[in-house]
Amino acid sequence: HNVGSTTGGASSKTSGTGSLGNAGGNGNASNGTGGGGGANAAGSNGPGNDGGAGGAGLTTTFDGASKVFGSGGGGGGQPGGAAGTNAGAGGSLNDNGSDATANRGGGGGGGGPSSSGTYSGGKGGSGICIIKYLTADAVGFTVTGGTITTSGSYTVHTFTSSGNITVA
Repeated sequence: HNVGSTTGGASSKTSGTGSLGNAGGNGNASNGTGGGGGANAAGSNGPGNDGGAGGAGLTTTFDGASKVFGSGGGGGGQPGGAAGTNAGAGGSLNDNGSDATANRGGGGGGGGPSSSGTYSGGKGGSGICIIKYLTADAVGFTVTGGTITTSGSYTVHTFTSSGNITVA
């Protein structure tokens, strides 16, 4: 499963959609902007001056541990919107949005409102690639690449940067 990366930008008062996620929330005529859409739920609208909350990501147990990927970043506002798990929170008045957690594919938080400047959105989290197979199915083969772990009867290869998997 490959969760791509997302880069935050300056806040705006429009809604958007991601190619793999749900719609972002709507902004309003005040200072609140909508939260970013997540893999599992849409972002919340920005109520009044508040930033909307980021949408929920997808919880998986690919490597035996429960992890959340692809959550939406919070919208900028007064205060900034809450982030989805592993995503960036929205910036408050005169503040930048926060960055998302690396290797979880979450969105960065939107930049906060200001009457005297521009505040940037946070950086989205980098993606990850996890390949999992039954160890018994690899008899007679050698499989290399990534960080290799085991989870029960499975072998797991995890890539947090560019790499190759080789089956020989």
